[in-house]
Amino acid sequence: MLAKWKEYRIIKKSGLFDPAYYLLNNPDVRNADVDPLSHFIKQGWKEGRQPSAIFDTNFYLQKNPDVNHSGINPLIHYLKHGKKEGRAAKQIDQIAKTENANLFAASFEANNSTPIITPDRIESSKQLLDKLQQYLKYNDYIISISHDTYINNIGGVQLMVSSEQSAANAHGISYLHLHPNTFKPTLVLENGSFYISVNCDGKNIGIIDDEGLLAALKQLKPRKLMDVYIHHTMGFYLNVIYRILNEIGDVKGRFWLHDNFSICPSFYLLRNDVEYCGGPDIDSNACLICRYGEIRRKQQSAFKEFFSETHMEVRAPSSFTLELWKEKVLPERLSGIVVPLLELKWTGKMLPRNKKDPVRIGFVGFPVNHKGWPAWLRLMEKNANDERYKYYHLSSSYGNSDECTWINVAVSEKDRLAMVKALQNNKIDIAFLWSLCPESFSFTLHESLAAGCYLITNKNSGNIQDYLKKNPARGLVLDNEQDLFKLFSGDELISYVNTYQKNGKPQAELIFFNEFEESEN
Repeated sequence: MLAKWKEYRIIKKSGLFDPAYYLLNNPDVRNADVDPLSHFIKQGWKEGRQPSAIFDTNFYLQKNPDVNHSGINPLIHYLKHGKKEGRAAKQIDQIAKTENANLFAASFEANNSTPIITPDRIESSKQLLDKLQQYLKYNDYIISISHDTYINNIGGVQLMVSSEQSAANAHGISYLHLHPNTFKPTLVLENGSFYISVNCDGKNIGIIDDEGLLAALKQLKPRKLMDVYIHHTMGFYLNVIYRILNEIGDVKGRFWLHDNFSICPSFYLLRNDVEYCGGPDIDSNACLICRYGEIRRKQQSAFKEFFSETHMEVRAPSSFTLELWKEKVLPERLSGIVVPLLELKWTGKMLPRNKKDPVRIGFVGFPVNHKGWPAWLRLMEKNANDERYKYYHLSSSYGNSDECTWINVAVSEKDRLAMVKALQNNKIDIAFLWSLCPESFSFTLHESLAAGCYLITNKNSGNIQDYLKKNPARGLVLDNEQDLFKLFSGDELISYVNTYQKNGKPQAELIFFNEFEESEN
């Protein structure tokens, strides 16, 4: 039997374990603050837990009695033997569904109910108050709200929240982070107890219902609430935020548009998770035939009431996102401002590519549908015999493709420049940023530009295409895959790259937004 560390390495490299999926579907693991992959290897598979939307533990064991009787981790067996032997990873109709849906859609029905929470895990308001007084480092504090824990999960929002906590603490301000104890891919719209996980300056201190939280915060003296930062409301009850703003402190609140969730629960704005819709009128045929139409109508009403009763500042990380939000949501009484999460400071040039070498093209980011991974696979397949190009995939998740070289890259608060360095070290000439949905703010856009890459995107990629339309020398915005294939078949693309690097590959420094430094200026 394989040693646990070998299993860990094999599964991690395979890309068939999705830590975000695992934590979303297993709140007990999420709340225990343990490594999700380690949990799956040690006990999760024995309990029938699923490693991702792509592999079904129970199905594999039921269909393969020999594996079931062997006591081997079914995912390990599949990776070492089952895949080569033609054994199915999950039911065929489930595979078809997964290929046409993103993680959010795959989790939509499965996570739309709240699991039982045992009473002994719930803090009383007095217990939470005592913990807050003990763990809050400073007298002044801010409340931050998002859809999950930034301690275990990786992503743009989580990275910003983590950096925001560090910056707040560095300026003598404590950081109280709240997120739903149970994942739900929509707003909480019904009345009833709502359970919240509480994190104090980077330490999880307990779970409490909404009334207990509000009671504890009201007694948190002489502490002073400085502001409320709302980074995401998925799975949250808007009335709790409204009451915090109005009952706890005299604060305005800042609502961030990190994605389009306040326009539609399908925050990628993909009708039925397949085709970009742009967030049409709720009474349009597009919404009537979409799986999210009914819940979008309910959420739209809830957000309309919420925004009409608050005076908060709405912040968008890009002008494209703000304009889209204004068109779809913005009440007249609210202000909206653009606050870029990072900016480019051009610093000089790097050596250009050797024109005798193949052009190096990198898929930058997670290998998922809405980021254009299927289009990337089709592009590589179509040009498999074209020696002018060499393909790379830069991400912390393996895309399960032998047609490109995988570079394991994990950006974190401790290494914000990990992607820039990986792009530079592997001499990537072109960054393939083929998002199918409107990006509100693309970190990969800025990282790729800072590393000297020429960019390729499509007309639906939001902030990415908007930047390139304003800066056409730095990349191409194409209409569709047909135009993409045509571009790669001719000599035009290589000519564009050579022109871009004529005097050396442009290089830039990334200047990250810091809420507290901005406040001082």
